[in-house]
Amino acid sequence: MGSNILQAWAAGLITKGTHKTFTREQKQYILEDMQENILSYKAAAKKHDVPDRSIRNWERI
Repeated sequence: MGSNILQAWAAGLITKGTHKTFTREQKQYILEDMQENILSYKAAAKKHDVPDRSIRNWERI
């Protein structure tokens, strides 16, 4: 591991294993926002602070 990464981790700037859960309403809101504003998965993920993989999975449901 590079010293900068190790220093950042030690300072608490890098977190590992954070997990957010979203309600059905939150998921629906994000999906609708994505469609209404013609956002890519990555753009919607960045806007709502959600992994783009999660949005892809929600859309399949």
